[in-house]
Amino acid sequence: DSSVGWDADRIIARSRDNIRNVPVASAIVNRTCDHSIGDRGLRCHPQIDAAVLGMSDEQKTAWQEKTNGEWLRFTESEESDFQRTITFPEKTYLTLKSELEGGDCFTLFINKKRPGSDFNLKLQTVEGEYCSNPDRRTNTNQLYRGVQKDSEGVPVAYHFSKYHPGDKLSKTASNVWAQRQIFSRNGDRLVLHHYDKGRPGQTRGVPVLGPVTGKLLQLGRLSKAELMASVINSYYAIVVQGKPADTQPVLKNPEESETLGDDDKFKLGTGTIARVKPGTDFKSFDPSRPNTNYKP
Repeated sequence: DSSVGWDADRIIARSRDNIRNVPVASAIVNRTCDHSIGDRGLRCHPQIDAAVLGMSDEQKTAWQEKTNGEWLRFTESEESDFQRTITFPEKTYLTLKSELEGGDCFTLFINKKRPGSDFNLKLQTVEGEYCSNPDRRTNTNQLYRGVQKDSEGVPVAYHFSKYHPGDKLSKTASNVWAQRQIFSRNGDRLVLHHYDKGRPGQTRGVPVLGPVTGKLLQLGRLSKAELMASVINSYYAIVVQGKPADTQPVLKNPEESETLGDDDKFKLGTGTIARVKPGTDFKSFDPSRPNTNYKP
């Protein structure tokens, strides 16, 4: 944790920036979610051990069919979401995507009764950036990046801020933290922490693109430069030499009707026609684009 904690915010910010601006990075995350979750999401296939439970085959089949029906009612409705905006398959896709992008995320189990809903259980997905030390306190052995631990180092609670750290309100006095216990008094799970634990004792997750953020950034710059070079090379310009009086009127672009004046500046464009002073040298562009060695 100590090796990642110092640079955690920077790594997460770079990961999210790459996913926003580098198509390859976004494709990596989306493809992983497509193959792991897909459009239909996680499916339920109840298979209980009737012999251990002392149930007949008829009772086993009836229980499995009833359980599967209740599962479908819960997952296919937006009532499973605390914000009532997405279904359970969409939430599982969102959860995995958020974990891969930010390193980890959280699912809160909330007991809330709403009119028209058959279930009291609501699921709330929280981004990892909301989990932080109250009042931005320094990390300790019992409090590390929003994770509260007991004397034995076992996580017992999480601290969530009201505002995202990127929100201006997070720097004001109105930002408060709420502590959420991981288990209820009865031992029921209240919070799920989604992250890939790669080391013993690791408390928080690391973005999947963390080790290659620098390379992806360079790859994005290369793609942008190659694309721009190809676009520039596709432009076709004609240069007319002579006195302004002899070359008027000359169009900037075949689709435009305005003429060039004495103060016009030469610039690239589609079908651009420009006038230059006599004796001005003009060289064509390097026809080495598109680069055959660059694979889109």
